[in-house]
Amino acid sequence: LEYLDADFQESIGSTTKEVVDSYCAESWTEFDTSAFSQIDAEFTDDFMNKYTMGLTHLNSNTGNFQGDDVSQRDGEIGENIDGFRNNEAEETLMQSFGAFDTTTCEG
Repeated sequence: LEYLDADFQESIGSTTKEVVDSYCAESWTEFDTSAFSQIDAEFTDDFMNKYTMGLTHLNSNTGNFQGDDVSQRDGEIGENIDGFRNNEAEETLMQSFGAFDTTTCEG
């Protein structure tokens, strides 16, 4: 790897990591994206940030996402999640949000 890095640095003025990072960042732009709000209108960036901190009704009242023994509209949300999973999840790259915002290949 050191030889390759030195060769890249000499021939193109970039390290191996810089080249890989560049190709990786460019490749991610080729994917169609989706947002959590496409799963359910309630899933805004603010809501998702609170969800990851355990501060939403989905964290404290959900039950099973199938509408049994749950409050508010969790059964409907469960159906929306299922619909997204079956129709879009495997075809798109989920956009990040807030604390989970990533711009690197490692993200």
